[in-house]
Amino acid sequence: MKTNPVITMTAFNRPQYLAQVLSYLCRCSGIEKYTLLPCVDPSPQVQEIADIFATFKACPCYPLINGGVLGNSANTLKALSQGFSHSNYVIHLEDDVLLASDALEMFEHCQRFGENELVFSVSAYRKSNINVDQRDMRSLLYKQWFSPWGWATWQDRWQEIRANWELTGWDVHLNENVRRGRFQIVPVLSRAQNIGAEGGTHVPNPLFHEQYHRVRHWAGDVEIKGKWQIR
Repeated sequence: MKTNPVITMTAFNRPQYLAQVLSYLCRCSGIEKYTLLPCVDPSPQVQEIADIFATFKACPCYPLINGGVLGNSANTLKALSQGFSHSNYVIHLEDDVLLASDALEMFEHCQRFGENELVFSVSAYRKSNINVDQRDMRSLLYKQWFSPWGWATWQDRWQEIRANWELTGWDVHLNENVRRGRFQIVPVLSRAQNIGAEGGTHVPNPLFHEQYHRVRHWAGDVEIKGKWQIR
């Protein structure tokens, strides 16, 4: 059984966001146990991106520069395929998604839900604009949805996902077709923040991002202690 802790990542042409993502990842508890496997689509910024990865020392990091531009969907498929060749449980990030310092702890805690056939994935991102009660800072929920910004799944689900991959709108396809009513485990207080206000595939302008993607209150703003609990 492959158990090496792995984080996969896709990156393209936004080094300014990538640098922030890696700076937050450095602060994640337990990051030293992981291997980071980024797949990078080439762009005029590719050397800057390679240099940013070269300075990342929090854990072993092996960026792969693609021979040509695959696009978000095909590059995501490639990154995940790499990850699942090393591990039975893979965490996936994009180059504009920040993780809170306890996000990896959450993913590790949620690995146990792989035994529940009704659970499809784990997500660090939850869109909520209200303050979370102190008692729910480490609460987890079952939600019939798939959120792609900082997520994880297991080898058996991956085999199903890979066999049904869609090159157009892969995340919507997973949510609406492949998931088939199954749940994700998601924190009440988001452990991820999307910062991709500019240059995103489906983000027309920063105002759209502010309204639909950015989380007003997330775990990156506070220090949280205590045990994880399912609600």
